[in-house]
Amino acid sequence: MRRERIAAAVRVRGVVTVADLVRDLGVSEMTVRRDLAALAERGLLHRVHGGATSARGQGSVHVPRPGPPRAGDDARAEVAVRLIEPGGVVALGSGTTMPLLAERIVGDPRLRPLTVLTSSTVVARVVDSAGDGLLTAILTGGTRTASGTLVGPLARRAFGEIPSTLAFVDAYRITSETGVAGLGHEEAGVSRAMVENADRVVVLASRSAWRPGGRHPIASLDEVDVLVTDDAAPARERERAGSAVGRLLLAPAGAALPARRRLVRG
Repeated sequence: MRRERIAAAVRVRGVVTVADLVRDLGVSEMTVRRDLAALAERGLLHRVHGGATSARGQGSVHVPRPGPPRAGDDARAEVAVRLIEPGGVVALGSGTTMPLLAERIVGDPRLRPLTVLTSSTVVARVVDSAGDGLLTAILTGGTRTASGTLVGPLARRAFGEIPSTLAFVDAYRITSETGVAGLGHEEAGVSRAMVENADRVVVLASRSAWRPGGRHPIASLDEVDVLVTDDAAPARERERAGSAVGRLLLAPAGAALPARRRLVRG
């Protein structure tokens, strides 16, 4: 009965974590891992680091999206993936750009080996779909939101216990004065944990994010190593932010760049 419950949860959610199953079923972590291994042998799910995903194709299970894509998401993701080097741990948080960035990681065989640490069930499924032994997805635990993001103490703790070489944060609001803010308190708390435990921080900001009103701070601009934003973002704010961050990169708003081209490093 317990294993049937686990299999049903995977079918409905698309992704489950060991931590969530331990909490939901009231059993030990070892028991959950044994159950997942047994179900994987029966072909009922795929094991990933920290949990499991549906054994069916990507299109067979409804996967919640973080929201409608914003203008320039594709272009920002294309610029961002060029900052990644193989052999490290890349942290991906929530936001509409993150699944697109994950797709580009999967599609670039040069980015191997690589570990992707994420609080997004959508990102975890994208990475797992590669079926590549040199590409590892680690899904944090936490409370699942409607968009498929994991939040709360478990998610924050995971980013603290597994430091990343590069963390990607999708800005909900950003200004040159107040810095980067998140959509909500819980999401911002997880993003803050990413920032605090990463060697380098990359912030992705759409042109619509450039406005005040962010009540849930994530980072000041002097904590940002690279800021990727649209060339249609407000020029004055862009200029001020560019002097505060380590590096400013512009993506063509509303257009995707040619795939797999590298930026010349400055």
